[in-house]
Amino acid sequence: RSLHELGLVSLERGATAEAERHLHDALAVRVANGLRPGTADTLEALGTLASRQEGPDEATRLLGAADRFRTESGWTRSRADQ
Repeated sequence: RSLHELGLVSLERGATAEAERHLHDALAVRVANGLRPGTADTLEALGTLASRQEGPDEATRLLGAADRFRTESGWTRSRADQ
């Protein structure tokens, strides 16, 4: 979770290279440990980053993957997180 949070803070600060590094590291840890809801959150954060750097195609791909992870795991967001 810490890597994910560091990525979000970096993203908020505009440190996109740092955000990308932290988020990719977080994704690797979450996938390796089978943390599907966390994986979806990190994919979503990477989608946000992609929308700022790479454009709508990559952002859509990542956000779609996050949605698929949530659907497959049966995990839904709380109202506060929506």
